[in-house]
Amino acid sequence: MAVTSVPRVASLAEDLRQFGVTVVGAVLNGADLKTTRALKNFGSKIGAAYQIYDDCLDLAGSEETAGKTLGSDLRKGKLTLPLIYLLETADQEQYHRFNEVLLRSDPDELAEMQNDVTTRGCLRRAVATTKQLVTDAKQELKNVSFNKYTLAMLEIGDFLSDTVDQFAVAA
Repeated sequence: MAVTSVPRVASLAEDLRQFGVTVVGAVLNGADLKTTRALKNFGSKIGAAYQIYDDCLDLAGSEETAGKTLGSDLRKGKLTLPLIYLLETADQEQYHRFNEVLLRSDPDELAEMQNDVTTRGCLRRAVATTKQLVTDAKQELKNVSFNKYTLAMLEIGDFLSDTVDQFAVAA
């Protein structure tokens, strides 16, 4: 899949998570409860995986490749999964310092904190969480009848898993 397809896949993944498209489609097509539940779980997991990927992108991606301004989550003090992992690695003094940095939003301090996310293994851990969520999401489809739609959902998972690997290399 081409880089230009990323926004389209991202939009689809967000729809799956936010609006339960998989469930609506299943119900409208007369799917049984087991299939509907599997599709709901797939959408929830793949959507969460995409959100973590987006958090990693915001911290370690390239604005040129992403096609958007990055670092906004950190500047806004948004607690993304990589930052939560960073706070988990901190002792009490570091924890308070990180919180103060987030409140002050000083660009130099935020850049240092962003570096800490990578050097402390938090980015790599977030990538691993994303990949596990994708694996879990794909597992939800194991007992759903295989067709071009389930194939497309599996391909979304593969694409997301392959795409998030770029941050594992950077970490």
